[in-house]
Amino acid sequence: MESELKGQLKEQLKELHHLLLSLHKALLDDERREYEKIHGPIHGANQILHLLMHDPWFDWLRQISRRIVRIDEILDAEKFSPEDASELLSSVQGLFRVQEKDSEFMIRYKAALKREPAAVLGHIGLKKCLQLTFN
Repeated sequence: MESELKGQLKEQLKELHHLLLSLHKALLDDERREYEKIHGPIHGANQILHLLMHDPWFDWLRQISRRIVRIDEILDAEKFSPEDASELLSSVQGLFRVQEKDSEFMIRYKAALKREPAAVLGHIGLKKCLQLTFN
């Protein structure tokens, strides 16, 4: 019974990982364009990676990055507990929950959804995966 639950959780985490990566890329591309409007061009992958990791402008995206890394850690572990997976799923749901509408993350996320069609598609997939209620 527990191995069946772990198998289901593992599949859900794999799907979530794929969806978050896709959404993160769309949001990063959008945020890069917004950043460049103010600060000028970003030159190359190394500079965008540095900005993503260290610049306050991109801080809100690091919340998604941390959850992607945590999924990797759980999936790479030889053994993981259903509690670890459930806790992570709850953490992702909490990040995108409508009750957090006044958080900086949600304000920036909603603005990106208005500008970037790829982010909207990513959001729809995430919503289905997590069964989110989001307006």
